[in-house]
Amino acid sequence: MLSVVIPTKDSEEALARTLAELVPAAADGTVREVIVVDAGSTDGTATIADGAGCTFLNGPADVGARLALGAEAASRGDYLLCLMPGVVPSAGWEADLAALVDRLDRRGKAGGAMIFRYAVDDVGLMAGLQQAAVRLLGWLGGVPHADQGLLLPHALLRGIGGFRPLGSLSLVDVAHRVGTRRTSTLRATASRISPDGSGGWLPGGRPLGTLALLLLLALRLPPALLRRLTP
Repeated sequence: MLSVVIPTKDSEEALARTLAELVPAAADGTVREVIVVDAGSTDGTATIADGAGCTFLNGPADVGARLALGAEAASRGDYLLCLMPGVVPSAGWEADLAALVDRLDRRGKAGGAMIFRYAVDDVGLMAGLQQAAVRLLGWLGGVPHADQGLLLPHALLRGIGGFRPLGSLSLVDVAHRVGTRRTSTLRATASRISPDGSGGWLPGGRPLGTLALLLLLALRLPPALLRRLTP
């Protein structure tokens, strides 16, 4: 069902955490292949990918260009699942995905994109406020946080022109072009449990910067315009 694409850069620990959570989905056939597209890691990222049986590709520095390369190489899944290293879906997500796909198919709404609900892997007031703020601003702006992942059919990705080289906003840009009317949200959550240096959404974790970008997106500024504000 799924071809998973993960862009990496010195993401050894983060990639290991993400791949570990994909094992049950691979065992039941939900995940057919995992493609890791790397931007010149100097740590053990390649070793982790090889040990897990992933397809490992060398790619450019830009996250969007790496996602495009991975999407082009994917061949075994009907859907692409794009995940940043260090992000993991909640337990049982594969059953939730199957149920949502079946429900959309019965309603004649198949062929759209899907995202996970955003969650913070922490407790306390600040974690709760960050989670609530990201969900609210994502809803207002009509685009998800990159850590929510993105699932979409190959045909839909091709139809909107594929990934563009917009750095850390590449996933957000695709979601923006797909639009909220063609995007469904899973009940399952996705949360970052390990920081990484892949060049994804504000690497290293900068929640205030993340919220600022989401606020600008809520004002309907296009991701391409915001590219200059990101690493």
